Amino acid sequence: MHLIRSMKFGFARANSKYQILDLQVAALQAAGCKKIIIVGSSSWTIKCPELASFITLLKRGDIVVVGKLVGLGQSLKDLVACIALFEKLGVNFISLCDGIDTRTTTGRLYFKVFMSLVEFERDIVSERTKIGLASAWLEGRKGGRPAGLSKDAMNKAQTALKLYKKGGLKMKDIANSLGVSRVTCYRYINMTREQRT
Repeated sequence: MHLIRSMKFGFARANSKYQILDLQVAALQAAGCKKIIIVGSSSWTIKCPELASFITLLKRGDIVVVGKLVGLGQSLKDLVACIALFEKLGVNFISLCDGIDTRTTTGRLYFKVFMSLVEFERDIVSERTKIGLASAWLEGRKGGRPAGLSKDAMNKAQTALKLYKKGGLKMKDIANSLGVSRVTCYRYINMTREQRT
Protein backbone atom coordinates (compact mmCIF):
# COMPACT_ATOMS: atom_id res chain seq x y z
CA MET A 1 0.00 0.00 0.00
CA HIS A 2 1.42 3.37 -1.08
CA LEU A 3 1.09 6.35 1.23
CA ILE A 4 -0.25 9.51 -0.39
CA ARG A 5 2.08 12.40 0.39
CA SER A 6 0.24 15.65 0.93
CA MET A 7 1.54 18.92 -0.45
CA LYS A 8 1.41 22.22 1.42
CA PHE A 9 0.39 25.21 -0.69
CA GLY A 10 0.76 28.68 0.76
CA PHE A 11 -1.39 31.66 -0.13
CA ALA A 12 -0.25 35.28 0.13
CA ARG A 13 -1.91 38.48 -1.01
CA ALA A 14 0.12 41.38 -2.37
CA ASN A 15 -0.75 44.96 -1.41
CA SER A 16 -2.87 43.81 1.50
CA LYS A 17 -3.54 46.39 4.20
CA TYR A 18 -3.74 43.51 6.67
CA GLN A 19 -0.44 41.82 5.98
CA ILE A 20 2.96 42.73 4.55
CA LEU A 21 3.84 40.40 1.69
CA ASP A 22 7.37 39.55 2.88
CA LEU A 23 6.09 38.59 6.32
CA GLN A 24 3.33 36.45 4.81
CA VAL A 25 5.80 34.56 2.59
CA ALA A 26 8.26 34.07 5.48
CA ALA A 27 5.49 32.67 7.72
CA LEU A 28 4.28 30.32 4.99
CA GLN A 29 7.79 29.06 4.31
CA ALA A 30 8.31 28.47 8.04
CA ALA A 31 5.05 26.47 8.05
CA GLY A 32 6.55 24.13 5.45
CA CYS A 33 4.81 25.33 2.29
CA LYS A 34 6.59 23.96 -0.78
CA LYS A 35 4.72 26.21 -3.21
CA ILE A 36 3.43 29.71 -2.49
CA ILE A 37 0.86 31.44 -4.67
CA ILE A 38 0.84 35.23 -4.54
CA VAL A 39 -2.23 37.09 -5.81
CA GLY A 40 -3.13 40.78 -6.02
CA SER A 41 -5.46 42.02 -3.30
CA SER A 42 -7.96 43.33 -5.83
CA SER A 43 -8.07 40.22 -8.01
CA TRP A 44 -8.70 37.42 -5.53
CA THR A 45 -12.31 36.24 -5.63
CA ILE A 46 -13.93 32.82 -5.89
CA LYS A 47 -14.30 33.35 -9.66
CA CYS A 48 -10.80 34.64 -10.46
CA PRO A 49 -8.61 32.79 -13.00
CA GLU A 50 -5.87 32.29 -10.39
CA LEU A 51 -8.18 30.16 -8.25
CA ALA A 52 -9.30 28.07 -11.25
CA SER A 53 -5.66 27.46 -12.16
CA PHE A 54 -4.72 26.68 -8.56
CA ILE A 55 -7.58 24.19 -8.13
CA THR A 56 -6.11 22.01 -10.89
CA LEU A 57 -2.97 21.57 -8.76
CA LEU A 58 -4.81 20.34 -5.67
CA LYS A 59 -5.21 16.69 -4.79
CA ARG A 60 -7.11 15.03 -1.97
CA GLY A 61 -5.08 15.32 1.23
CA ASP A 62 -3.23 18.49 0.18
CA ILE A 63 -3.13 21.45 2.55
CA VAL A 64 -3.84 25.11 1.81
CA VAL A 65 -2.16 27.51 4.26
CA VAL A 66 -2.79 31.24 4.78
CA GLY A 67 -1.37 33.66 7.33
CA LYS A 68 -4.82 35.01 8.22
CA LEU A 69 -8.35 34.29 7.06
CA VAL A 70 -8.48 37.73 5.41
CA GLY A 71 -5.67 36.53 3.14
CA LEU A 72 -7.96 33.98 1.51
CA GLY A 73 -10.84 36.18 0.41
CA GLN A 74 -11.78 39.82 0.04
CA SER A 75 -15.28 39.20 1.34
CA LEU A 76 -16.96 36.81 3.75
CA LYS A 77 -18.78 35.29 0.80
CA ASP A 78 -15.50 34.54 -1.03
CA LEU A 79 -13.90 33.18 2.12
CA VAL A 80 -16.74 30.76 2.84
CA ALA A 81 -16.96 29.70 -0.83
CA CYS A 82 -13.20 29.01 -1.02
CA ILE A 83 -13.08 26.91 2.13
CA ALA A 84 -16.25 25.04 1.12
CA LEU A 85 -14.58 24.24 -2.19
CA PHE A 86 -11.44 22.96 -0.43
CA GLU A 87 -13.62 20.79 1.80
CA LYS A 88 -15.42 19.36 -1.22
CA LEU A 89 -12.06 18.49 -2.83
CA GLY A 90 -10.84 16.78 0.36
CA VAL A 91 -8.20 19.47 0.87
CA ASN A 92 -7.28 20.59 4.40
CA PHE A 93 -7.02 24.23 5.42
CA ILE A 94 -4.78 26.04 7.89
CA SER A 95 -4.93 29.67 9.00
CA LEU A 96 -1.77 30.31 11.01
CA CYS A 97 -2.89 33.34 13.01
CA ASP A 98 -6.49 32.21 13.53
CA GLY A 99 -5.66 28.79 14.98
CA ILE A 100 -7.63 26.89 12.35
CA ASP A 101 -6.28 23.53 11.18
CA THR A 102 -8.93 21.24 9.69
CA ARG A 103 -6.61 18.23 10.10
CA THR A 104 -7.24 18.30 13.85
CA THR A 105 -10.43 17.75 15.84
CA THR A 106 -10.03 21.10 17.61
CA GLY A 107 -9.34 22.89 14.33
CA ARG A 108 -12.42 21.39 12.70
CA LEU A 109 -14.52 22.35 15.72
CA TYR A 110 -13.16 25.90 15.66
CA PHE A 111 -13.92 26.13 11.96
CA LYS A 112 -17.48 24.81 12.42
CA VAL A 113 -18.08 27.42 15.14
CA PHE A 114 -16.69 30.11 12.85
CA MET A 115 -18.96 29.00 9.98
CA SER A 116 -21.96 28.94 12.33
CA LEU A 117 -21.23 32.53 13.38
CA VAL A 118 -20.97 33.54 9.72
CA GLU A 119 -24.34 31.92 9.02
CA PHE A 120 -25.83 33.56 12.12
CA GLU A 121 -24.57 36.99 10.98
CA ARG A 122 -26.08 36.47 7.52
CA ASP A 123 -29.42 35.50 9.08
CA ILE A 124 -29.43 38.64 11.23
CA VAL A 125 -28.70 40.87 8.22
CA SER A 126 -31.41 39.10 6.20
CA GLU A 127 -33.91 39.43 9.06
CA ARG A 128 -33.17 43.16 9.47
CA THR A 129 -33.65 43.68 5.73
CA LYS A 130 -37.02 41.88 5.81
CA ILE A 131 -38.16 43.93 8.81
CA GLY A 132 -37.07 47.15 7.08
CA LEU A 133 -38.95 46.25 3.89
CA ALA A 134 -42.05 45.23 5.86
CA SER A 135 -42.02 48.56 7.70
CA ALA A 136 -41.66 50.41 4.38
CA TRP A 137 -44.63 48.55 2.92
CA LEU A 138 -46.77 49.42 5.94
CA GLU A 139 -45.84 53.08 5.48
CA GLY A 140 -46.65 52.92 1.77
CA ARG A 141 -43.04 52.87 0.57
CA LYS A 142 -41.53 50.12 -1.56
CA GLY A 143 -37.74 50.03 -1.53
CA GLY A 144 -35.26 48.25 -3.72
CA ARG A 145 -35.79 46.82 -7.18
CA PRO A 146 -38.41 44.19 -8.04
CA ALA A 147 -37.43 40.64 -7.07
CA GLY A 148 -35.71 38.73 -9.85
CA LEU A 149 -34.40 41.77 -11.77
CA SER A 150 -30.71 42.51 -12.13
CA LYS A 151 -29.49 46.12 -12.23
CA ASP A 152 -29.30 45.97 -16.03
CA ALA A 153 -32.79 44.46 -16.28
CA MET A 154 -34.14 47.11 -13.89
CA ASN A 155 -32.74 49.86 -16.12
CA LYS A 156 -34.42 48.24 -19.14
CA ALA A 157 -37.69 47.91 -17.21
CA GLN A 158 -37.69 51.60 -16.27
CA THR A 159 -36.88 52.58 -19.86
CA ALA A 160 -39.66 50.32 -21.15
CA LEU A 161 -42.20 51.97 -18.83
CA LYS A 162 -41.11 55.48 -19.87
CA LEU A 163 -41.38 54.64 -23.58
CA TYR A 164 -44.74 52.97 -23.01
CA LYS A 165 -46.14 55.97 -21.10
CA LYS A 166 -44.80 58.37 -23.71
CA GLY A 167 -46.85 56.63 -26.39
CA GLY A 168 -46.27 56.49 -30.12
CA LEU A 169 -44.38 53.18 -30.04
CA LYS A 170 -45.76 49.67 -30.31
CA MET A 171 -44.75 47.15 -27.70
CA LYS A 172 -42.85 45.24 -30.37
CA ASP A 173 -40.76 48.34 -31.16
CA ILE A 174 -40.02 48.99 -27.47
CA ALA A 175 -39.00 45.35 -26.98
CA ASN A 176 -36.74 45.42 -30.06
CA SER A 177 -35.05 48.64 -28.96
CA LEU A 178 -34.23 47.05 -25.59
CA GLY A 179 -33.21 43.69 -27.06
CA VAL A 180 -35.89 41.70 -25.23
CA SER A 181 -39.05 39.80 -26.22
CA ARG A 182 -42.51 41.37 -26.08
CA VAL A 183 -43.46 39.04 -23.22
CA THR A 184 -40.42 40.18 -21.22
CA CYS A 185 -41.20 43.80 -22.04
CA TYR A 186 -44.77 43.44 -20.71
CA ARG A 187 -43.40 41.77 -17.57
CA TYR A 188 -40.87 44.58 -17.07
CA ILE A 189 -43.57 47.23 -17.38
CA ASN A 190 -45.95 45.48 -14.99
CA MET A 191 -43.23 44.91 -12.39
CA THR A 192 -42.06 48.52 -12.60
CA ARG A 193 -45.63 49.80 -12.29
CA GLU A 194 -46.22 47.66 -9.20
CA GLN A 195 -42.96 48.94 -7.72
CA ARG A 196 -44.09 52.54 -8.08
CA THR A 197 -47.60 52.10 -6.66
